[in-house]
Amino acid sequence: TENEGYDEDSEKKSDAYNAGYELGQEVSMNFGIYSNQPIRPDGTVSSYIAYLYEDISSGILLIFMTIAIVLFFNREQNSGFVKNIAAKSVSRASIYFSKFISMILYMLFTFVVIAVAEYIALMAYYHGDLTFGMDVMDEFLPKILVIILLHIAFLSGVVMVTTLTKSSTMGITIGMLANTGFSSFIVLFVRAKFDFDISEYLINYNLTRVNLDSGSDVVNHALLVGIITIIVYNVIGCTWFSKRDIA
Repeated sequence: TENEGYDEDSEKKSDAYNAGYELGQEVSMNFGIYSNQPIRPDGTVSSYIAYLYEDISSGILLIFMTIAIVLFFNREQNSGFVKNIAAKSVSRASIYFSKFISMILYMLFTFVVIAVAEYIALMAYYHGDLTFGMDVMDEFLPKILVIILLHIAFLSGVVMVTTLTKSSTMGITIGMLANTGFSSFIVLFVRAKFDFDISEYLINYNLTRVNLDSGSDVVNHALLVGIITIIVYNVIGCTWFSKRDIA
């Protein structure tokens, strides 16, 4: 009957979320990049700093950086350039980490460009009637540094995948999927099989969790996740790059 079909459908839908609810947590299944408009409780327009923070913490910068960094790290594989510098360098690790430093500098440059472009666009949109947000600067500076650290951690993971597979396609694909929320399927699977929540250890989860109102416990947790993942990803990537055949 119609009622029986409804009950069966409802049961199937609830089964997909049982793992999360059994742990007393909601399961987020949102896909894509989301940036909330920072409106104050009284309904007035927030500051430029609040807008910038919302956009950067959404992961939109990672969309551009993933493609650029993967192509940068992997483009020499089809030429003799990497073999030439490998022969002249003290170690292959120096090649890897010089590119890693270049990645960080490029990311910071891109961040500054986006910040300036967003300020100009917002001032034009609001006809100059927009505060800069000096009142939240004390909250903004330490948290944006954590957000940048998480960006570096995410890109380190993308570079590791690209290094292990020697495939730009694989690096870009996994980076895009991770940045747009498809890791939720992995979270649900682990919860269902092992009753363990791994979401709080994921970089993207911490990116969206750290906001201007977050407490020190949330910020410190995100900082720890960022530092550990940067170390792990780069140790694996550099070790593999140093041991593999460059030809």
